[in-house]
Amino acid sequence: MQFYPAATVDEVIERLNKIIEEAISNNDPIGFFPALYVVVTEKVRDAIRAGNIFEDSWRMEKLDVIFANRYLEAYHQYKHGKKPSASWNAAFRMAQNGKKQLILQHLLMGMNAHINLDLGIAAAESGSPDKIKTLHADFFAINKLLFDLVDEVKSDLECFSPRFRFIMNLLSNEDAILEFSISMARDAAWDFAQNLALESENSRTELIKHRDKESLAYAKLIHRPGLIGSLIIWWVRRKESQNVAGIISDLRNNYGHTLNFAKHS
Repeated sequence: MQFYPAATVDEVIERLNKIIEEAISNNDPIGFFPALYVVVTEKVRDAIRAGNIFEDSWRMEKLDVIFANRYLEAYHQYKHGKKPSASWNAAFRMAQNGKKQLILQHLLMGMNAHINLDLGIAAAESGSPDKIKTLHADFFAINKLLFDLVDEVKSDLECFSPRFRFIMNLLSNEDAILEFSISMARDAAWDFAQNLALESENSRTELIKHRDKESLAYAKLIHRPGLIGSLIIWWVRRKESQNVAGIISDLRNNYGHTLNFAKHS
């Protein structure tokens, strides 16, 4: 079956919600990432419509749609028996066999493929090569939207996974650590975008393949973080909610609202 890319941010949101609903119906961990992603996309859409957040709102919608289509196409390929990029394939395969992984691992696998690989490609494709530097301010304006979600995501994970709260309490200034990690990933994506924008089509293909291999290496580390990391995951997982459908639904619908974790017990 042929993939037809979304044309607008609203269409992206509609398609993400369809993926989420299918995952809820199937109790499928593959829905964790899009449940978070659709919230971010809605925030970007609202910022675009506000008209005073970005220097060029039209260009930002174009970037957001190109970016989202990278995920939507990868998902379509996987669901129809085709192999997407290596980093996305690793994320989807882990979700398929995701009975022993944490919610956080599923989210990180999706973020790894989408930020470390897709974001730079989308930025490079959103305008002419000589205009890439003019995207800089708007590209990084999205960081603020992501930072605003940090507390909410952390609160959700603590509700679904009581022992995750214990791990976070061991870290000093954990919000700063999370924000720093997001900033580093997006900084690297920006550097990748600039490199891609200056290359020929053949050279771009090789750079993308190399970047995908690097992202796959991160994915493997997220999936199997060594003996100590695996023991911590096992310990946290023992008390984590197993109601996948309920978790996806709350991730999608309850940002900014009080969560009722009792129904997930």
